[in-house]
Amino acid sequence: TGVAWAGSTVGASPTVRTTVFVPIPPVRLMDTRTGVGFTRPDPATVRIVVVGQHGVPRHAAAVVITLTTVGAPADGYLTAFSGSARRPRVSNLSFDRGATISNTAVVRVGTDGSIDVYSSVADVVIVVDIAGAFVPAASPARAGRYVATDNTRVLDTRLASGAGLGAFAVSEQRTVRVDPAVVPIGASAVLANLTYVNAPAAGYFTVWAGGVRPATSNGNLDATSQTRSLLVVVPAAVVDGALSMSIFSSAGGDVMVDVVGFFTGPSAAASDAGLFVPLSPWRALDTSRRGSPAVQPRSMARLALTGASAAWANITSVDSTVAGFVTTRPAFTELAVAGTLNVSSPGRPVANAAIINLSSEGAQLYSSGGEHLLADVSGLFTGAPIPVKCRLVLLAHGGSYTGGSSSGLTQRAAQFALAGWRVVNTDYQVASEYEGVVWGNWYPRTSIDQPVPDAMERAHEGAVTDLKPQMTGAIERGCLTHIVGYSAGGSAVADAAAGVSGITSIHLVASAVLDIDNVGGAPMHIWHSVKDPIVTHQAAVDSCPAWWADQSQCTLHDLGTQPGPHLLVEFNEATAWLMLNG
Repeated sequence: TGVAWAGSTVGASPTVRTTVFVPIPPVRLMDTRTGVGFTRPDPATVRIVVVGQHGVPRHAAAVVITLTTVGAPADGYLTAFSGSARRPRVSNLSFDRGATISNTAVVRVGTDGSIDVYSSVADVVIVVDIAGAFVPAASPARAGRYVATDNTRVLDTRLASGAGLGAFAVSEQRTVRVDPAVVPIGASAVLANLTYVNAPAAGYFTVWAGGVRPATSNGNLDATSQTRSLLVVVPAAVVDGALSMSIFSSAGGDVMVDVVGFFTGPSAAASDAGLFVPLSPWRALDTSRRGSPAVQPRSMARLALTGASAAWANITSVDSTVAGFVTTRPAFTELAVAGTLNVSSPGRPVANAAIINLSSEGAQLYSSGGEHLLADVSGLFTGAPIPVKCRLVLLAHGGSYTGGSSSGLTQRAAQFALAGWRVVNTDYQVASEYEGVVWGNWYPRTSIDQPVPDAMERAHEGAVTDLKPQMTGAIERGCLTHIVGYSAGGSAVADAAAGVSGITSIHLVASAVLDIDNVGGAPMHIWHSVKDPIVTHQAAVDSCPAWWADQSQCTLHDLGTQPGPHLLVEFNEATAWLMLNG
């Protein structure tokens, strides 16, 4: 989904004014168990008038809320949207039967000053707490602009010292200090990702600026051993020369707090960057759509947003099979240190809000364990994205493909494409009479001295003919260009790369290439492991080759003894590494 900016107008949407953030001390707006603070335009929807209530300015364009459902009677989801508007096909909070769970959301305010919350299942308890508002503001502005920070861990109770003091006790309250080098004293609010780790019991936690604890909650836990993350927006409070926040845990346990950004205060310099444009939410990524591949373990999906510095999005994990985590990052930049959400109960849907910083190639969502990912965007922040170069990977497979079939290579190629890479997947398996034979034995420029059948020679030459123009064309376009030769494919990589300057990196995966001529100083990576005893040939290079002139530019990745199909482990390790570090 591309988003074009024209002044304060976004895409084809009606003119939307830029806004700035106004912090509001947390307070409960409504709870369906009390019957107060809402109306029902239909049985599935509650409507809440927010403007002029509990400190929300009457001219607010959007509000930041915490949504909670308690003891859900069935699997379902909640959607928060502009009051009286048509309900968008997005979700803010996903839950399964029996769940008590929360999430933060930003919601555009309707013309009547209200927001609506829809539930996909009946008789769900819905609780809404206010956390802040966005009000119209001309550009440039001083206060209320979003500024991203490096993800900085300011609390980790698993540590005995430093940023941690041991686990919370039951019903304990602590004050957490944020160094002025991370968030300046003049900031109006702090943005942080709070993660509850291995909860000892069901309970809730509350985060606020300090003073009297409000009768609200930011996150809820409904079982032991859960790990859950939640984006929190906390009004700034200064204690002993630094910003601080108070955290209360009803059940005790370990907590991590990662600061991800802040909103400026009135003393900040005026700028046109970091102003928020609230939008009608839309689904910008959905890997669960028919025909789309799931995100494989240690792989990524690209969120194709352009023309803004950051996006407010809701990230949802569905159909996970193992415990893990999801992180977001501007596409093709360094991987974020802190997770966006955690999956502690495989198969259960889990969501978390995130402000996702963007590069000129959008953003990437990294999955450690593999799952389908959804991203619903509800607004964008003004400013220039981080400039990056496009990425191209050329995959040259071996004679018997990866792991003995084409599926391994095709799957990894699809994952590169899903993550936003340009991909050239070279297919040169030919001659059915050679099925089941180790084709690498016959390729030129390998360490095995065997005659080369004509069919194999033609296949090799065809692969080189295909690879070389793709490689040089990508370099001429300014793309960072990586080439991966698996098994006998290393031979094609070697000949295609000869005489080409500007290659970003070369990867030989279990490939016994004798030499590569004149590659122009590109870093080379050798990937190999100890083979299964049933494999009769040894195609892996066991050291950086002596013919590689600059040994400092050669990295050997020794994977040790690995189970699994022949060569598949090496290939998956190499491509996973490249996806993260390329």
